[in-house]
Amino acid sequence: MGNPEKILKVGELVMCIKLLGKTVLGVLLFSMAMVAQAAPDLVVSGGVSGSPSNSISVPIAFTNNVAGDVVAMDFELHYDPAILTVNTVDYSALGGNISSHNNNAATGTITFLIANNPLQTTASGNILVIFAINNAAVIGSTTALSIQNVTFSDAAANSIAPDIITNASVAIVAPAVVTVPTLSQWGLILLTLMLMFFASPLVRLRK
Repeated sequence: MGNPEKILKVGELVMCIKLLGKTVLGVLLFSMAMVAQAAPDLVVSGGVSGSPSNSISVPIAFTNNVAGDVVAMDFELHYDPAILTVNTVDYSALGGNISSHNNNAATGTITFLIANNPLQTTASGNILVIFAINNAAVIGSTTALSIQNVTFSDAAANSIAPDIITNASVAIVAPAVVTVPTLSQWGLILLTLMLMFFASPLVRLRK
């Protein structure tokens, strides 16, 4: 038979190795999660639809990294000016006292600059762009929205590579159909109302 004391020490050693392995794995997974969140995102929300002559709201979601390193950004949103017309742009959720945008309706390009003076962390949030859908839009078609020429900068003016940039499209759908009663349906409605009006006194007289 083996020495009980040696067997106990071997067992303790095995438990320590297992515990160390779990700890290392946990640290590795945590580090991977932090790396996955280490870069900022810029995403145009999909699933937007509208009909000609109506307006749509298109959110562009910005997510700063965990450390909040992004203090300034500039990028372009490209759209088809034959299909969409820019009504308003709201980037107040991101802050930035020197933020600005410029819309070139001829090329279908909105240029954004989001920054503060003095420099400070850019808040995560949505930029909202309100488009009007032109009458030239074909029902059943889609029109693309794409983000291009993105630059994220930190307080030392170093460039930060984005993690995710997601483009989207707008679906052109038929306007909602409003059902208007026909003349015969209006006649039935009026007849029903008249019967209800004249029947009420007769019911009271019978009582």
